[in-house]
Amino acid sequence: MMTHNEQLEAEIQQQIISNIDDFNSFRFNAGAGAGKTFALVESIKHILKRKIKRLRQYNQQAICITYTNVAVGEIKERLGHSELVIVSTIHERLWELIKYYQQELILIHLEKLESEIQRISEALSDISISKHKKFAELSQEEQSGFTEFVINQKEIFYQYLYSPAAGFKKAFNDLDIDKPTCLTNLLSNVSHFRETVKLIYRKERYQQCVGRINNRQETKVTYDSKSNSDRLDYMKFSHDTLLEYGSKIVERHSVLRRIIIDKYPYVFIDEYQDTNEQVVKLVKGLHDYALTHNKSWLVGYFGDTAQNIYDDGVGTRIETLHTNIENIDKPFNRRSHNQVINVINKIRNDDIEQRPIFDDRNSGNINFYHSICANDEDKLSKAQGFLEQFKNDIINGDEAEPPKIHCLVLTNKLMAQLNGFGDTYSVLSQAETIYWKELNTKLLSHDIEKLDPTILLIYNLVTLYLKLQNDSTTFYEVLGQLHSRISFAAVNNLIYSLRGVEVANLGELISAYSRVLGEADLNVHLKKSLLNNISINVEDTNATGSLHSFFLGRFRELMYTNCDDDYTNEEELIKLQSLLNLSLEQLTLWVDFIDRRQNRDVIYHTYHGTKGEEYEYVALILGHDFGGTHQGRNKFKSFFEHIQLDQNEQDERLNLTDYKENFENTKNLIYVACSRAAKDLRLLYLDDVDEIKNGIEQVFDTCEEWQQP
Repeated sequence: MMTHNEQLEAEIQQQIISNIDDFNSFRFNAGAGAGKTFALVESIKHILKRKIKRLRQYNQQAICITYTNVAVGEIKERLGHSELVIVSTIHERLWELIKYYQQELILIHLEKLESEIQRISEALSDISISKHKKFAELSQEEQSGFTEFVINQKEIFYQYLYSPAAGFKKAFNDLDIDKPTCLTNLLSNVSHFRETVKLIYRKERYQQCVGRINNRQETKVTYDSKSNSDRLDYMKFSHDTLLEYGSKIVERHSVLRRIIIDKYPYVFIDEYQDTNEQVVKLVKGLHDYALTHNKSWLVGYFGDTAQNIYDDGVGTRIETLHTNIENIDKPFNRRSHNQVINVINKIRNDDIEQRPIFDDRNSGNINFYHSICANDEDKLSKAQGFLEQFKNDIINGDEAEPPKIHCLVLTNKLMAQLNGFGDTYSVLSQAETIYWKELNTKLLSHDIEKLDPTILLIYNLVTLYLKLQNDSTTFYEVLGQLHSRISFAAVNNLIYSLRGVEVANLGELISAYSRVLGEADLNVHLKKSLLNNISINVEDTNATGSLHSFFLGRFRELMYTNCDDDYTNEEELIKLQSLLNLSLEQLTLWVDFIDRRQNRDVIYHTYHGTKGEEYEYVALILGHDFGGTHQGRNKFKSFFEHIQLDQNEQDERLNLTDYKENFENTKNLIYVACSRAAKDLRLLYLDDVDEIKNGIEQVFDTCEEWQQP
């Protein structure tokens, strides 16, 4: 027999069902642990049970779009197989919807190329951009002459691209041909020269591609799901550009909107708060078209604005971007005990105030501790001691193995140290092309599509190495789909050579693989297959001369946005060497973290890395700052300072846009972290809390000093 709360829960689910039956679009808002995925799956099951005849009669399907491949797998597992429901990520589904409209995509791709050519031309003409200033100051005739010169000297440019400045200059000055009079002046800063010439080359490649499109030599453009950077001149584009192209093609072609609506009458979007704004606008366009043309179609959003912690997620803006749809709220929590629920209700402090669905969920435990630390080593030591004490407190001698503690760590640096790849994080976090606030995504994301393109190459390379060291790995797992001209003997010889390398660090691995792939008798199709499997174009390695040179170039571009000749000879080389010296042991631990392959008593996570997860025992390590400097400074301290203010002062500060955005982001981050806990939540604040103790106690009731046992 159902309890009163379970009856109320069933009534909320019936609201969803009624909206589905009436083709009335809705937004289902449910806090952490509410059973959002359950509600989503039950909604789809209702369609499969009650609408199956209609779907089959009209050759229709329902679509469920979610944020990650992990979530896709979970929903598919709960649903079971059905050809009438498509569950996928937005990128996978969007590409399947638009990929057959090549004529329209080619036109959009052409626009993109022409826009990029214009942007490059403007950059090369802008004297305010230091690295292009000397070129921008040339006359039109001088620019044309220099451009023609460097285009004819690509072989020399790439051959000496990563040589010291003196050697690079000498290579051009020693050319026994007529040289532009401006060459000496432009070569006075080799770093700026290189950046300008690379931009000239890119513009040329794009112009050539435009010519091929206009001459109908290019008739197909594709989405490269393995790469997170565009290759426009290869007629390939990546994730963000897919959203751009998809939005444009659906917006411009009403016939496509009609086809999508007629083919897919039910669309469900999971984790709507993390959905890109362009996707919401696209769906809103479909909804408007359906209403205008009296079509039976609906979209059901499932999510929670309080769990929006990603910069590219739409968050609360969905309320203004997609208006006039029904809101359905669920106040129950199926995951956590009452003590945890009381805390997370205080944190989110909005219209959704949860209560446990089961009356017996009242044995939770919340403990907030603080301790002042002298330095980073002291933080590491105290965090380890705190977790050891937590572990000892929950050990039950009757259990076959001790329960696992999931620890969310306040800084990426400390998390990496606790996971054993501190040096890897320390080196890669110095990359000037990655802003500190992007490190969670571009260096530590479990969704590899979000990793920085060069970081992804390192991940792919180390993953390849680990596959090769595993005797059970198949040829297909290493090489992908093989070309018909590749013999089994050639494959076997290559695998044997790659597997036989003895290396200790990243630099040695790259050098060893470069030697193997540089063998003169290596089948060109085999080399291409291997490189494609790790998302490297064989043309790029050919242009730079070798895999080794290719990686050095990518590493240089990763670590430095700009540098002068002195940096090239000294400081930059030190950074690059630090990257090459990273041990494979540490890189393996980093890959294990990315792939969620951790099996120990305490499993360490970033605050962003546990979205959608739930654990019995959760530890939070936090302090004033989060993730470093700038916007991360005093992030948590400012949150608790705000909690201490009287209501009028809180409201006054929240009227300031920047202040409100920072506060909401911090609140959501703490909410997501604390709401992972089902029963036992312990927090350790590694800073002086005297100024914020009142704010902490308003949320967590108590705040005690922690003493090392």
